[in-house]
This record gives sequence, C-alpha cells and structure tokens, in this order.
Amino acid sequence: MNDIRLAGKKGNGSQGITNLYQSCNFSNICNFNWKKTYSEVKMKLPNLASVLDVMFASKKSIQSELLNEKMIARKGLMVSTILFSRYPNMYKFVPAMIGVEMWRQGACQQALHLLNFLGLSQSVTAIRSKVDVLSCDFDKEVLAWKSNIENTTKPTTLMMKPINDVAVHVPEQKLSFSVTWDNVQIEVHRKHQTSADGNTFKLWALCFATLNRVPSLHLTSPEVCDAVNINPMSFLPSECDYGMLRSRMILMVKRILVSTIQCLSHLKVDQHVSHQFTEEMAHQSNIANLGVLEENPSTTKGVIRILEHLHTYVPKLGDEHVHTLVCNGDQMSVERSTHAKLGRIRAPTSSGRLEGMLETPQEFHKEGITLQDTMNMFFNSSSIAERGTLFHLKEIFRHRSLKSKVMDNFLHVWDFLGFVTEGYTDLLYMKVTGVTSVDDVPPTYPSNMTDDEQSNWLHSVATKMVSECWSSIPNDDIKLCVAAAQSRSKTDDDFFPYCYCEDDSGDTMVQCCSLECKSVWFHLNCVGLEAVPHGDWYCSSECENSPTYIYCHCRKKNDDNFIHCKLGQSCKRHEKYHASCVRLTPQQISDGWFCSDECQLSDDSQTDNVLQHNKALLWRGWMHMVNRDIVREGDGPNMLAMWRIYMPYFWNNKHWKYLICGHLLLANTSGFQPARIAHELTWDRVANIHGGKGRNIALDLVNEFLNYDFKEMMKRSRGQYSDKQVKRCSQIGGAFGKSMKRLFKQSMGMSSMEEQHRKRPKHYAKDLARFREMFKDDNMFSNTPGRSHSSFGKFTCDMKTPMKLGRKLRELNEKLDFTRRRNMNPRKRKIT
Repeated sequence: MNDIRLAGKKGNGSQGITNLYQSCNFSNICNFNWKKTYSEVKMKLPNLASVLDVMFASKKSIQSELLNEKMIARKGLMVSTILFSRYPNMYKFVPAMIGVEMWRQGACQQALHLLNFLGLSQSVTAIRSKVDVLSCDFDKEVLAWKSNIENTTKPTTLMMKPINDVAVHVPEQKLSFSVTWDNVQIEVHRKHQTSADGNTFKLWALCFATLNRVPSLHLTSPEVCDAVNINPMSFLPSECDYGMLRSRMILMVKRILVSTIQCLSHLKVDQHVSHQFTEEMAHQSNIANLGVLEENPSTTKGVIRILEHLHTYVPKLGDEHVHTLVCNGDQMSVERSTHAKLGRIRAPTSSGRLEGMLETPQEFHKEGITLQDTMNMFFNSSSIAERGTLFHLKEIFRHRSLKSKVMDNFLHVWDFLGFVTEGYTDLLYMKVTGVTSVDDVPPTYPSNMTDDEQSNWLHSVATKMVSECWSSIPNDDIKLCVAAAQSRSKTDDDFFPYCYCEDDSGDTMVQCCSLECKSVWFHLNCVGLEAVPHGDWYCSSECENSPTYIYCHCRKKNDDNFIHCKLGQSCKRHEKYHASCVRLTPQQISDGWFCSDECQLSDDSQTDNVLQHNKALLWRGWMHMVNRDIVREGDGPNMLAMWRIYMPYFWNNKHWKYLICGHLLLANTSGFQPARIAHELTWDRVANIHGGKGRNIALDLVNEFLNYDFKEMMKRSRGQYSDKQVKRCSQIGGAFGKSMKRLFKQSMGMSSMEEQHRKRPKHYAKDLARFREMFKDDNMFSNTPGRSHSSFGKFTCDMKTPMKLGRKLRELNEKLDFTRRRNMNPRKRKIT
C-alpha cells in the first residue's frame, strides 16, 4: 500500500508510473508498450510487482515468448486498474484507451457502463470527449510534413529542356508526401419510412496522406519538355519491357513448380526481386487519415470542395509558388479532378486555381480492369459443358461465390484465377517434360547433379513453358503506331509509315534487319538497289551497329547457325532462329521444323482452338501474377513498364479513360514534369502497412481498407449519421485504429496484426491434385487439329488499328501542351 500511496502523490514523478498517467493522445497510444510499462512498475512499485509475479508464475520452467507477452500485458492491466480505482483523475491513460477502442468497436452504453464500474474504462461521457479530442489532432502529422517542406525547399520556375538531356543529382534524406482520395458510398435505411423521410444514399469522399519512403526533394531541376517531343515508345511496350515480362513470368513459373512438383521442392527460387530501393520499400509506411468530407464527388462542385480541402496541406513556397504534391486516385478521381481544375482556371491566385496537386492513376483499379478483361474473355456461362474452361472449373470445384463482375468479388476472382493458373502450369510442365504425373521424375532431370545444375534445368524448362504461351503485341503493329504518332497525317489514306519517301508507290521493297529501324521497309530505288539482296541488309550504319535483330525470339545478333521455320517467309513468328536458342541442330530437323503450333497448324480449318484458348488463358494468368508481384515489391520502373504493356490492351478493349490516364502517367514520368515529380510518380506509388519485403500494396487499395473501416464504424452508429458522428468515425480510423488493434491483441495474448498473413484454403492442395488428375489425359497443351470451344472464337494478340492509336497518342500530347501553355499564361485563359 505504501508503494501505491507514493505513486498517487501529485508531483512525485520519481515514484509515479509515467506510462500510465500520460495523456491519451495519438502519439502516446502509438508508442505505448506493455513490456516497457511493466518494467517501470517493477522498478517503482517493487512490492506490487512481486505479488503479481507470484500470482502469474508458470509451472513450466521455460515460457514461450508469446506467453510472456500475454502475462506481462495482463499484469500491466491489473496495475492500471488498481491505480485508476485509487486515483481516477491521474491514472486514466489505459482506461481511456480501452474506452476509445470499445467505442470504435460499437460497444453499447450498457457495456461501457459495466467496464467503467469494474474500473477498466472511463465513463461514456468521458470516452466521447476523449474521442473528440483525439479526432482534433488527426492531421497534426501531415501539417508537420508540410511545414518541414516549406522550411527546406526553395521555389523554382519551370524550364524547357530537350527530351534527351539527363540531369545528375546528389541524393539527400528529405521526404515529401502524397495525398489520395476516393468516394465513399453508404446506404442509410430508415426504420420508419414516410413520403418525406425514406432511405437515402450518401456519397462522400475519403482522404489520406502518405509520407514518401524514397527521398525526392534533392531533385531540384525544374527542366521539362513538351509532350509532343516525347518519344512515342514512352507510351508503348518496348523489347526491354517484354524482356522484363518474360523474365518475371519465368520466375512465376519456377515458384509454382517448386511448390507443386515433388522432385523440385528442395530447390531455392527467389521470392523477392531486388531493385535500388528494396530496403526503403520494406519499411512500414506512415499513413495519416485525413477523414471523410461530406461533399458529393460525382459533381464538379463537390470535387472542387474536396480539392480545396486537400489544398490546405500543399506546402507554400512563397506568395504564388507551391510545392506540387502527387494526388492519387482511381480513373474516375483523376478525370473529375481534371474537370474541377478546369472550372477554376480563371481564378487570380495559384491556390484558387488549385495548383500544386498533380492527379495520377493508381494500381489497384488498373488491376481490377485488366482482371475484368480476362473474365470477359474467358468466363462464359455457355461454356459450362466445355472441359477446362473457367465456367466449367467453377462448377467442378464449387466456387459458388464467383461472379463475373470483378470489383464485386475481387478476392474470389483472384483466388480462382490463381488456382486455374497453377493447375494449367502443372499440366504444361507435364507435357514439356514428358511425365504423366507430377510425382514422376522427368527423364532429362539431372537427379545426380548439384543443386545449381538442377536449378539450371528448372530454368530451362520454365523458359520453354513461357515460350510455348508467349503472346506479345507484334512489333510491326507497335512500329506502325509510333510512325503514326510522329506523322501529321489525319487519315490512313494519307499515311504511309515506310521508306524515306513516305509514298506508297507499289514498287518492290526490302526490309532492314535491325529491330530498332524506324522505317523498316524501303523501296529499292530509294536505297539505290536493283534487286533484293541475299542475306541480312541494313539501311544505315546505325542500324547495322545496333545489337537488335528482327529474327529469332532473342532479338539479338550472334554468329550462331540458323534454323529456319518450315513455312519460311510465311512464318507466324520470327522465320529463322539461332540453333542455340531453340536447342536444335540442322541434322535434327532434316524433315523440316515448325517453330510454333501456329505455324504447324497454319490452315484455319486445322487450327486447335482449344490449345489457343488454354495458352491465352495461361498467358493472362501469368501476367496478372507478374503485375501483382511487381506492385508488392514496390518496383516503380517495372510498374510503369506494365502500364506500357497494358496500353494496347486498353485500346483494343475500348478503355478510353484508362488509356488517357495511362498516357498522363507515362508522359509525366518521361519529361513532361520536373525530375522530382517524375521520381515520386515512379517510386512512391505504393504503401507498406505492416512493413517487410514484398508486402506493398497500391495506394488506392489502402483507400479501400480505410473505406471499409469507416463504413463498419458507421454501421455501428445505428443510423446516427450526424456531422459530429461522421467526423469521429472518419478521423479515428487509419493508423490510430491499427495501433489500438495491435495493443488489444497483445493484451489478449494473440499474435499482432503485423504477423498475420492471408493463408490458402485448407483443401487447396487437394483441389490442385484433383485438377491435374482430371485433365492430365485431355492433351490440354498438345496439338489436336480440329478441336474447338464453341463458346469462344480465335485468340489473337494483334493491336487493333495501330495507326489510329498513334494519332490518338499525338492528340493527347497536344492537349497536354495546350493545357500547360494555358496555365502558364493566366491572362489568356479560356475555357474550351
């Protein structure tokens, strides 16, 4: 009792338990730790600590770490309860914290009264007051970030520069931040409905800020270029992009095989792909919830109010200069923000014009639209009786919750496509290696060799599997698109992308053998030739010195012998191949050799449409896996590469808004914006909620999580949607809510939030084995001429109207330049 009396004396800091009588604010809650608190109890209240240690002594001589954590938390809670019961006005930190969390979880007033009676919580009135106090400091951290930038950054003026200039910078540890917003939809159901008071639908906006983990404030160069001067290949997939995609697909295949094939299970495969900021991307992100605004984001007026609110966090660098922040969102948020800025274009000040926020699209909704394309292509209810199709597999494996609309059941779609992709991968492995079961050892497998040699064998098998299904946009289509983007012609009739003359005279033409050649085909007269030369021909010394090559899937020059496809110039792929690349010799193919199934079955009447379907589905599944893996690693440059790869698909599938958003992002990272902004758009596109390698998620997915938390708290409000209640629920979530959950899980002796992982279903391995057994005799990846799925047509990878896409890209570039010129000349602003 003497210890407790000393701890309760005012001003006796030497005896008081500081962790228990500190004020209940956001910072103290986030930093609170039971272990540190109980260590202070043992030092300042030794008698009480000794009694508790005896009471909680374990019979086991060695306690687990989890049990120790559980016991320490319970002993600390008992100390807090004792001190709060004796000195309620002093030791109220833990009771206040418990009360706030009970309020967050929707506890009723009777439960709160009972906890207060037991000395575990404060009164209901005190809890609500504490929630209001905590919500007042919700943006204190963001204002500190803003102040730090204002004190360390000088204003700059944009300077035009040639597109090929490269600036060199010395990095410093200075961090900027970004903001994100999206809509919140809540249905309000009235208990007693009348003609004047019925069910309503609330449409608001939720916002948060994220501190960047990769430094960018050291990039001070203001130089930019016009969008029309940007290389059109900045918006389209290059050979380098497809090389990255191929290597990542090979890695995905290796991961699948190691997890499902018994003889490969001991091999090590990289689970993380490192890049220059891998360490920074493994750090836990600092996310600050900015609450919910009761403004309608579907109207221009509502979006203007939202942007005005976000603009209060934009750092000011002078009277008219601001530090531009990246404003993340989905495709609709980007479009609406652009229209809202247009509505304020005549404002006399930079803040009135909403300058200082650069809207940019995010990754999660892009993944959703690409998954939707996959479902539209392959998920057809009329194919329920056709073996191996998605709808048939859905019924066989009882995925009853699966729906065709992806955003209504995103996780179900992802899990199902992942399951089908793994099953198809195993079947293709069995075909490539010549085994009838995944338990069999392939005849070519180096069983008696070292792990390195076995890993090399696995890599060669995975490479062959990816090559079997490879389905990239044809390079000729991309070149046509680039040529159209660089031309001033308005129609296809006025446009001829070949030769120096750009005139379709109908004369004989010769092809340049460099993959990087811009004109590709040339008239014999224009290049001074009388006949088509035998062997390789190059239009210039630059093309001749280029390391790229139009033949073979490696697209590289070397002195190796060639193996020719039997179709010759009618080959569907690359016509001739290096012997080392296809692992063949001329003696092995004396009767002729087809480079692909498409060439072997070149006659449409003999095409195996089932094989085409399976390869196309497997290709899409691998590509989704690669995209998600890149996002999880926070690999900025490769995220942009995936945007370039998807741009032709946006065009083919008429996703005009995503095409515009993708163009905006790629232009801003290719010189249209200053180096700092381009750097942030590249590297600060994701957040890591819990910390750790490979655990990043897109910022618009973070918004979905905050959105869900807010809706759950509003549901527990039992229809009381007052302005004060909305403010409480929106500003008390986010990082604060995560900290509260972490502390309570520790108190209950449970694993912390950071240690939880989403696990596969219990019977996943059994279903995968059943999948292989069911379809192993169906020759899913073997040529069987004449087969077809009546519910599906032909699967092609051609770009639709590539010249129109090129002209569209040029049009978008001109619009970007026009918008910037209008913003830089305020006196000449006109709304068009």
